[in-house]
Amino acid sequence: MRMQVGNPRVGKSKAIRKMMAGLNKKKLIFDFNEDFPDIKGVCADLENYHPLIDELSLNEVKILNAGYLQSSRCLYRKAEDIYRETGLEYLPNIIQDSIERLSSSLDDRWGEPEYARQLTERIPKRNLQKQKSLNHIIELLEEHDTVIVKSKNIHSDHLRAMMYLVLYKVSQRSDLDVKIIADEISTLFFKGNIRLLFEVIDPKSLDIVMSCNRPSNIPKAMKNYVDTWALFRNTDKSEVRYLQNHFDIGKEVDFANIPVGKFEINK
Repeated sequence: MRMQVGNPRVGKSKAIRKMMAGLNKKKLIFDFNEDFPDIKGVCADLENYHPLIDELSLNEVKILNAGYLQSSRCLYRKAEDIYRETGLEYLPNIIQDSIERLSSSLDDRWGEPEYARQLTERIPKRNLQKQKSLNHIIELLEEHDTVIVKSKNIHSDHLRAMMYLVLYKVSQRSDLDVKIIADEISTLFFKGNIRLLFEVIDPKSLDIVMSCNRPSNIPKAMKNYVDTWALFRNTDKSEVRYLQNHFDIGKEVDFANIPVGKFEINK
């Protein structure tokens, strides 16, 4: 995983464009802010997809839990009980069944009924006639060199859960050589349960580049998963100190004087 950090408009997106120009592999671009309008590829609008159309495995439930809830594992734990009881590997309606168990829970120590309410608000009802399985995005990757994933109006929690599930599905396809671009969506990505996410996804199975303006938004747990840091100009001394103190990165770098468009690599 490559993490690019620096002030806004110092060349992080430009560096990614140069990287993509020389790539001889498939590209999956999460472009929720229209940062790459000139990149040619097939578009997948997440408004047209829903993660609950397919029967799900326990790992997929765990991935969705990581996207919808930042700290609690309650959705995954209730689902784990149901899989154990049924003896099945894949189940339809497992999310709704797990939420119903949370709703009726009498154990207030974990606040499970409240989590059930939150999940009910965050997971929109699906329209089977219009929406498709997220597996379709993997099919697009099989057929095309570049797939651009977009979204306009999806709530951040639901958007994060779908993004996590797409990453999981890519990680399961070792036969697909894919470069994943997640430029300037770090806040969306990091507000999920990163530790839970990477219990299921091996970060080394993903060739992913991300950009971040504020190092203080990066969870400390990411220190174990970032292989390469690309350090761009940063004039915010407190953010530089956070990066140096919490990630042990760039202690000898003069961040304020890195020219715009240039960067230093730390590994």
